[in-house]
Order: sequence, then structure tokens, then C-alpha cells
Amino acid sequence: MGVWLNSWRTRRDVLSASQEAELEALPGWTWDQRGDQWTSMLQQLEDFGAARGHIQPSLTLGDEQEKALARWKRNNKNRLRGREDGKALQLRALLAQYGETLP
Repeated sequence: MGVWLNSWRTRRDVLSASQEAELEALPGWTWDQRGDQWTSMLQQLEDFGAARGHIQPSLTLGDEQEKALARWKRNNKNRLRGREDGKALQLRALLAQYGETLP
């Protein structure tokens, strides 16, 4: 099913307006799944910081969501290092609020 859905995301230009509307009516549908997931994780990290006063989720302690958030943060700090695109700037701004840097 995922392959089928992704094929429509990449071939959006051949869909009619009614076909686009039908896809958009599906629960959880998004045209940019990875972008939306990234934005969701950034928001979770921001919420974590607001609740705890820091943005250092544990890789070893806490529940599975905290561990997933810690992995996401680590991976994105490494992946976005030295970049100046939108995602890097958003993550850099959040890190700066808590005294961290993204080189």
C-alpha cells in the first residue's frame, strides 16, 4: 500500500483535481511525508524542551519515544552540520535557545 501511495505523491502532476481531493481526504494523507515527519519531530523536541528545560533526551533512559527523539536529534545534528538550508536553520535556532550549537 505504501508503494502505491508514494507513486501518487511522485506523479501528482498527472492527477485530476478530483483525484487530488480524494487523496487529501484520506486520514493522515500528506504530500510531503518525510517533510511532515521532520517537522513533527522538531516540534516534539521543542515540546520536550519546554516541559523539561533542556533538549537532551536520553538514548538509554526513558520511554521509546524519548529514545527515538534522542536518535532523531543526534542524526539530524550530524546530517545538517555545516548546512544553511531551512531545516538546518530551524534546528540551529532551537538548539541555540538551550545553549547548544549546530556547527
